[in-house]
Amino acid sequence: MMEFQEAECGVQVRALLERQGADVLVQLVGGDVPHYGVIVTVDRMGKVRSIALPSRPGHVHQETAIAEPFALRLHAALLPPGTRADTKPDAKLGVKSGVNEKSKEGEEGVTASPLASGNVMVASGVHVNAITPKQMRAVFRMCERLGERAADWLERHPVDALEEVFASSSDTGSERIGRE
Repeated sequence: MMEFQEAECGVQVRALLERQGADVLVQLVGGDVPHYGVIVTVDRMGKVRSIALPSRPGHVHQETAIAEPFALRLHAALLPPGTRADTKPDAKLGVKSGVNEKSKEGEEGVTASPLASGNVMVASGVHVNAITPKQMRAVFRMCERLGERAADWLERHPVDALEEVFASSSDTGSERIGRE
C-alpha cells in the first residue's frame, strides 16, 4: 500500500493506493469527516462508471468531481509506454479523450486502442465542515496534485497483468459438480 498526503487551507486529503495484480484501488479521503460517498471505476478500455451514494435526504455525495479526474489520471498511467502523451490530464475532463474511446477489446473492424494494464477504482469522501470557497478550491488543487503523484508512482512501478486462464464453456456448469 502506498500513501500520499496533501494539506492546504487547514484541510488534509489522503490518497491510499493499493494494488491487486495490475488493478489499482484508491481511497481518496479527507477533511473533517473522511468517508466513502462516491465510487468511480475506469476499466482497462477507459470506460468510466460512477456511483454517488445519498448524503442526506434529496442529495447525493459530490466527490465525483474530484474522484473521476483522479481515476482517469491513474488509468492514463496504466497505459502502455508511448501512448500516455495523448492522455495527460485536462482541466475540465480529467483526461483528454481519444485514446481509449469507444473501442471494444477484440471487436472486429474497430481499430484497437491501447488497453491499460489494469482497472482503476476510487472510493472517495472528503467533507470539510462549513467549507469555504477558498477551501473548496484547495481540495480540487490537492486532489489534482495527489493524482499526479500517484500516477507518477504507478508509472515508475509498473506491474504486468497476471495471465488469466478461463475454463471452456464445456468445462463449467453442473456437469463439473462431483468430479475429481
